[in-house]
Amino acid sequence: MNLLLIAFLVGKFGSDESYSPPHTLLEIYESGVYENSNGQEQVEVPYRLHVPPQLETGRSYPMLIWLHGYGEQGTDNKQQLRWLDLVASTLPDEDYYCLAVQCPEGQPWFRSVGTTPDNYGSLTMEIFAELSASHPIDNDRVYLAGVSSGATGCWEMATRYPERFAAILSMSSSSGIRDGNQHLTQIPIWAFYSVTDPTPPPLLVQAVNALKQLGGNVQLTMVDNRELFLNLELSRGLLVDHDTWTAAFEHYKALEWLFSQRRGKAAIFPDPQQWAWWTYALVAGIPLGVVIVWVWNRRQPERSGGEPLNTRISSMVD
Repeated sequence: MNLLLIAFLVGKFGSDESYSPPHTLLEIYESGVYENSNGQEQVEVPYRLHVPPQLETGRSYPMLIWLHGYGEQGTDNKQQLRWLDLVASTLPDEDYYCLAVQCPEGQPWFRSVGTTPDNYGSLTMEIFAELSASHPIDNDRVYLAGVSSGATGCWEMATRYPERFAAILSMSSSSGIRDGNQHLTQIPIWAFYSVTDPTPPPLLVQAVNALKQLGGNVQLTMVDNRELFLNLELSRGLLVDHDTWTAAFEHYKALEWLFSQRRGKAAIFPDPQQWAWWTYALVAGIPLGVVIVWVWNRRQPERSGGEPLNTRISSMVD
């Protein structure tokens, strides 16, 4: 199955509803347009860039490269900001760069599997190269994250540029790279997939297992939104069966894990057997309930003048 078809199958579950980013998000993400002029067809690429608000002399900053999903394609230079509010709320100190390129409608991140530059994944890396030459970016802390078809793009981009990234988050891609996995053994990769996603993930499982057999530093976490979120925020566009990024950021703390990685260093993944919040509440509530019942029973004779409850009931009957 070629990469374009895979990207379509994964991305078709993206939201069709037009997204209006909050004003606060537009303020912290500068608007830019990159013009490709390498002798090929002239292309203008819209992108958004988050810059640390107070750059300190002599200090370098991590960079997050964000690949959006199929539902965020377009030319308005806004749709790709969807879900980046989760990043902003998770990293409130804002001491990081974030590059979010927007693909036009019908254009995948990569048109084919291979090493030759093509399409918007390669253009994204061209933009990154220009930014890294003019901004204090820490080259040992460049991270790649994507959702849905953008997560599929992460696998291909990592294969083409394996020396570039310190770690990768792939969220809701049903595919992975089966060929060229040997290039990914040095990159920590944390993949997330939903247990109720309508697209089965056998290709993703195959890619993860193949990478593990090669000694790769990779983990696959299956997310069950039914256990993690009892009140899904459908009004904000949460895709119940496809969304794993909300759980990855809010429950598994994957973004904090991502930003703790450095290029060339092996990663330690959190314990995958994490309980849902209601499990903790239940476990804590059982002994608390036992104590409350015991105290209540102990106080009953005292509150009735020392006479046991069953004795009082018998006297009332007589």
